[in-house]
Amino acid sequence: MDLTRLVFNFGQETRQNSEEIKDLQHEVRQITAALQHLAYEHQRVRDELERMRENVGHAQQNEQHERDKIMLRIENEMLKFERRLPPRETDR
Repeated sequence: MDLTRLVFNFGQETRQNSEEIKDLQHEVRQITAALQHLAYEHQRVRDELERMRENVGHAQQNEQHERDKIMLRIENEMLKFERRLPPRETDR
């Protein structure tokens, strides 16, 4: 009788273990999917950050070019102004 009960208990435990294994496998699949989604989002954020860095770099270059053009215009105007001045009188 004890052997019958023991076999019955093992059978019941085996079924419970099988159900728990299926539940755990389902959880692993869910966690795997969540991790894959997080990895995708992480890469997407990194790509966006890189794009933003490039945009900032281009904006800084454009601003520097604009400042350079302004300085050249100022120099050009100064040279034009200097040409309009009468010649300097030499010391006598």
